[in-house]
Amino acid sequence: MKKITNSEKGRSMVEMLGVLAIIGVLSVGAIAGYSSAMAKYKMNKAAEQVSQIASNVYMMFVNEKDYSALGSDPTSGTANAIKLNLIPEDMIQDDGVSVKNVYGGVVQIYSVDYNNLSNGAFKIDYNMVPKSAVIYFATPTSNIENSTMMSIKIN
Repeated sequence: MKKITNSEKGRSMVEMLGVLAIIGVLSVGAIAGYSSAMAKYKMNKAAEQVSQIASNVYMMFVNEKDYSALGSDPTSGTANAIKLNLIPEDMIQDDGVSVKNVYGGVVQIYSVDYNNLSNGAFKIDYNMVPKSAVIYFATPTSNIENSTMMSIKIN
């Protein structure tokens, strides 16, 4: 049997660098996967938030002839929507009068004139949506169950 001397113990620098390189490649892949998963989560959460607000408004005003109870000013309309419990709790900020979306943008809801009817419709402003999410929302397959036309403004 061969006797091991002190100079032959342990790993070489090349072996250690190889292990570190493999760990680095795996880490980059994990970070990319996490980033992709978070982007998908935010898109789904945003779609859920808009859908829930729209559904709440429809249910609240099903017997009304218009949406005048919301108010036509974005700030007061949003405050009224909060008072009427039309906004999901997780979107309402600590001040109790402002609403933020999953991307950190401001959300406002208010009535608008439509088809020669004052306060005949409502509008949801959902700001700071990234272009990738807008493309997701605009894709026909992403809104198959959504019978409502939705528009998003990119700021």
